[in-house]
Amino acid sequence: AAGRGFRVLVRLAISLRSERAVEALFHAAATARGADARGLAARALGEAAVMLRGEVPAVVRSGEALERLLLEDVDAFPRQQAGYALTRIATFLEPRQEGLPQRCLAALRRAVVRCSRVEDRRFVAWRLLDVANRARAVNAEASMQSIDALASAAVSDPERPMRSHASAMLEILSVKLQSTAGELALRCVLALRHTSSQGPTVEDRITASCRLFDVARDPQVRSGDRAECLAA
Repeated sequence: AAGRGFRVLVRLAISLRSERAVEALFHAAATARGADARGLAARALGEAAVMLRGEVPAVVRSGEALERLLLEDVDAFPRQQAGYALTRIATFLEPRQEGLPQRCLAALRRAVVRCSRVEDRRFVAWRLLDVANRARAVNAEASMQSIDALASAAVSDPERPMRSHASAMLEILSVKLQSTAGELALRCVLALRHTSSQGPTVEDRITASCRLFDVARDPQVRSGDRAECLAA
């Protein structure tokens, strides 16, 4: 029932450019009783934000509301739905649309540092990978900032499993972006090179070196990027 109600609010927000419908979604995401309801409200808020493209003033505040949910909600489902909603906005909206995608990406970049649970930081790292991979056609700067956030997590996160996870994201992107965004792929390779020499522990540096080896032997990787891997 809650899901149907939120879908109605999304339709009202889109068809009527309704400030009140958007604010109702804000309120539900923050205060609804039950994790499922808060999570569904966060998902609906992300859908409304993408469809309205910043044209309703209340939508511009959605990044802050979703960030609070991602960082503070006591249940996993609302946190995850807030992360997915931030990712959708950061990926599919153009930068000129009221600065909303930049705000949502900034929220994800803060969350990969501030989330208190390792599993939440790992979840946010996957969302940053999604932005890096998908936003490049609309907003190459968002892709670069996402890669930089992963590179920072790979050397500075306090937990080694998270540092390893962030470097794994860089390895995936190093290969995935070869054919579509060569500059971004190289940025990932260079971030792995940095981790292989500046990682805080021997294990981190070994892990990054192994990831560079795996990138170098992938047949999709261009000769220049392979040379960077082997040089490291």
